[in-house]
Amino acid sequence: MFDQGPTEAELEELRQEQEKKAKAALLVAKSKEFKTYDHLKDDHRCKKASYYGGFQLLDTEIQNRLRSAGKELIMAAGKKILSGSFNLTKISFPIKCMCPTSMLELMPTLQSTCPIYLNYAASISDPIERMKLVMTQSIAFFWSEKIFEKPLNPILGETFEAYGQDGCKIYVE
Repeated sequence: MFDQGPTEAELEELRQEQEKKAKAALLVAKSKEFKTYDHLKDDHRCKKASYYGGFQLLDTEIQNRLRSAGKELIMAAGKKILSGSFNLTKISFPIKCMCPTSMLELMPTLQSTCPIYLNYAASISDPIERMKLVMTQSIAFFWSEKIFEKPLNPILGETFEAYGQDGCKIYVE
């Protein structure tokens, strides 16, 4: 019997595996080039931070929409109280305060810094530096959650699938 070599399917599987390894190696190389913020002083402030802390909402369209929703909530609470019903938990949240993404889509976005910091932490041997990178990733998680609109609650059975920066598959349900 003659050996015919690998089949088309085996070659494709081998090529995909090599691509994954190349992507992983590229991500590790990029994470090794990561520059830390050691040169900054302790009182460093983000340029987008407001003078009183937090982040300013500069989009006037969203500002107006959220302010009008606040007025609607106050009016709804006043109507409830004037009608004699003091159960304010029955006031619904205005849909105009929602952003067009689901919480399922938001969570992988918030965690998009994980591969950068954690892969770099896995590639170094100094335990103190590793701990610093893990803590930095934990703090970086909160940076991208500065949204002013509430994400939609997921519908029962809703799923979200994506690929991470390092090629990992993300399934959220």
